Amino acid sequence: VLSIGGRATFHRPETPHQRYHGQTIFARFSRSWVGGLEGGLGLETGRRNYDAEFPLAGAPRKDSFYQLSVSALKRPIRIGRFKPNVHCTFGSTHSNIVFYDYDISECTLSVTTRF
Repeated sequence: VLSIGGRATFHRPETPHQRYHGQTIFARFSRSWVGGLEGGLGLETGRRNYDAEFPLAGAPRKDSFYQLSVSALKRPIRIGRFKPNVHCTFGSTHSNIVFYDYDISECTLSVTTRF
């Protein structure tokens, strides 16, 4: 299954320099294989443009970002009624305000069940 889309975000906290509007495009591919293996691969990229000048910077903050995500699930493997799931995300945010440049690398192991 291939999913492609876009998203508009409007963040409106009380502090003017933290208000932004953002645009994101994303694509996600997921597939099931014989034997019960399920997997997914996603890519997301976008930007955030802030409304007011960032304190002491003299300009509004502008961010661009991307994320790559990978997930896997093996159906026959169970822990009681639960199925384990692995999900990893790798990404980066670049900003004209240096304090907001950062990279992310994280993996989570979770379990799911149906009621």
